[in-house]
Amino acid sequence: VEDAGSENDVLNDGYYGTDTVVAFDIQFDEALLVDTSAGEPVLSLSNGQTATYIAERSDLANGIMRFEYRVAEEHINKDYLRVLGMAEQGAQIIDIGGESTRPGSMRVSLDEEQERVLPVIRAIKDELKVKVSIDTMNADTAAKAIAAGADIVNDVSGGLADPQIFAAVAESDCNYVLGHWRGHSDIMDSLTTYSDVAREVVAELAEQVSMAVAAGITRERIVVDPGLGFAKDMKQNWDLVARLDELENLELPILVGASRKRFIAHALDSKNPQSVDTGRRDVATAVLTALLLQRKLWGIRVHNVSNTVDAISVVAALKEAQEQ
Repeated sequence: VEDAGSENDVLNDGYYGTDTVVAFDIQFDEALLVDTSAGEPVLSLSNGQTATYIAERSDLANGIMRFEYRVAEEHINKDYLRVLGMAEQGAQIIDIGGESTRPGSMRVSLDEEQERVLPVIRAIKDELKVKVSIDTMNADTAAKAIAAGADIVNDVSGGLADPQIFAAVAESDCNYVLGHWRGHSDIMDSLTTYSDVAREVVAELAEQVSMAVAAGITRERIVVDPGLGFAKDMKQNWDLVARLDELENLELPILVGASRKRFIAHALDSKNPQSVDTGRRDVATAVLTALLLQRKLWGIRVHNVSNTVDAISVVAALKEAQEQ
């Protein structure tokens, strides 16, 4: 069984919910003598857990030993370590999502989304003193995430993907981030027709805000997001960034999420934006963050926390010097 190391790597790469029982087979040479007289064999896994031998489901004559282990809170998956690092670097809110909203990405099932996010949310709330945001368009996932401890529901669709999400949030005391959106990732690039992008984004956000309020979410709990990168081409994204002050007409807090997005990469290399790596995108995002801090923003959503904290610190130092 000492040759089972490769199995450990496979197991540790997956998403497993808390208390999930994972079973797997170890194949060994028929000539190998397996001595179980001293008790049941125990297999040590690379993540620090142990897998117990299942005698009644093994077939030693054919060289098959069956093991299983139970996923515990402290070993939910590698995402927890990333979250810990972000919190240590200064993140005040951790946004947890189980479904990609990148252009062209496909939807995942509710079960898969929830298996990815709920154990992480529980672990964060048990161990860390940071707020947790659930990034979802699904009412059922939002409700379960709130029950797991989420403080904020971040809905990039602004209630358009699943209108029942308003009711799920209304029944809680969570804040609700309402994003500008026109369609799912597989079609949103075809929904970029605007006569005046800033004015229309504000109008469409206002309509969804009214629906959220009618469903029972008070305005004091609503944050708006202009939806950079969602149903907007490169020029429209920059036009919207330049006119973010028009969102202030909604008289609601504003969240901006520009981090690593295509229009950032396009500004760095318009001929081949795909070639711009995450390091360059992170630096450009930090520069844009520093510029956006001139606006009245509630929050900035980023991937690289340390770069953003540094940008904020530099802006704060300059502002303090100017005020003296």
